[in-house]
Amino acid sequence: QKVDGETGRHHKYTVCYINVEDMRGLKVNGWREHGKQFMQVNENGVEFSLRPSMSWQIWWKIPLDLIEIGRELQIT
Repeated sequence: QKVDGETGRHHKYTVCYINVEDMRGLKVNGWREHGKQFMQVNENGVEFSLRPSMSWQIWWKIPLDLIEIGRELQIT
């Protein structure tokens, strides 16, 4: 998240817990081409995308109801 503060724009990051069971369920043949990436969604609603233009990095979008946020930390 980008935040404007007294010293200018900076990013705010959150460390959270994600249950490993929520990240499972990908199918080998489940990848569908979507533009320049390949995507699939598991049974928990987690959206995975493989990005060939970024050395085949895997990215994910996790529904907020699957995330447990602990206490807030500030790193300066």
